[in-house]
Amino acid sequence: MHELSLVLDVIRQVEALARQRGAQRVTSIKLRLGPHAHLSASHLRDLFPLIARGTMAEGARVDIDVRVDPDDPYAHDVLLESVEMEL
Repeated sequence: MHELSLVLDVIRQVEALARQRGAQRVTSIKLRLGPHAHLSASHLRDLFPLIARGTMAEGARVDIDVRVDPDDPYAHDVLLESVEMEL
């Protein structure tokens, strides 16, 4: 399941950033979703809480900026734009 691995990669990135900064937990995540990312925003919203369970990202708000330009250089990507944490 490619969608699962995309969300898992995001959570790994978020946890790595949180550990680097000595955070207790992640409170908010902003993602950019390209039009060819092989994952819809609704599917991402459904999967994220399930996969984040037991991680520092559990319970984090997830904001998704869905892009529509197929010529965007990141049209195939899910990009982590920002992470808010409790230190």
